[in-house]
Amino acid sequence: MQQHAQDESDESEVRRALASFVPLLQSLDPTARVQCYTSDAVFVQPGAAPVRGHEEMLVRNVTVLHDVTLEPERIEVRGDLAHAFGWFNCGVDTPDGQRVEWPAHFLMVLRKEPEGAWRIAREFITPTA
Repeated sequence: MQQHAQDESDESEVRRALASFVPLLQSLDPTARVQCYTSDAVFVQPGAAPVRGHEEMLVRNVTVLHDVTLEPERIEVRGDLAHAFGWFNCGVDTPDGQRVEWPAHFLMVLRKEPEGAWRIAREFITPTA
């Protein structure tokens, strides 16, 4: 019974961390987004080379995101690692000023950092059909 309660507590922590990422992902400050990620994080999306670490993220992930939602379907926690699978949605502005919706599935591996914060260590995202 004790382990079950701990598992639920850990899952709730990760769920809260995911929710806290939303305003950071929408921020106009490019350094805010990297706060969601570990310093050695890897971000993978279709049609692009993996983005590795904070420095590359600041250079390559410059698209402003609007109306971000992260809806985890499943979260599993094992010690200081967790994985979350679910749906991601956001609005992205096109060069001609239109805003398009970008729905996707995500798989994230999160790591609990020494100061206690959960951050994304690996993220794979793919558009939904």
